[in-house]
Amino acid sequence: MVDSSNIYREQQKAVALEFMEKALAILVEVDDSPADCYLQQSIDTCMASPRMTFPENEFWDCVDELPHLTDRALFLHRQNGLSVEQIAKRLGIEQKEAAERLSEGLALVRGSFSVAEH
Repeated sequence: MVDSSNIYREQQKAVALEFMEKALAILVEVDDSPADCYLQQSIDTCMASPRMTFPENEFWDCVDELPHLTDRALFLHRQNGLSVEQIAKRLGIEQKEAAERLSEGLALVRGSFSVAEH
């Protein structure tokens, strides 16, 4: 038997995370303060246990240089295993844009590592 209260809580949590992601995008755009870091940490804490361990620090240093939505799309995919459809819903963008952001992020990070290796 499925516990409907757990389903409801998970649905509400997903809605809250979508709002938090939208607020984070606004903060990153308009304010250069620690607030966006705290909000991002809160979002990451609220999410289910990561499916992957963090790669080397250099990887995440490269990611920090990406545009905000590209950074978040890459993080949500790599760290939490979200699909393009889930990323689009979470970030409030079209699936096509989510796919482009993820592809761009992966290409930029891979390019950074191939340059660093030579």
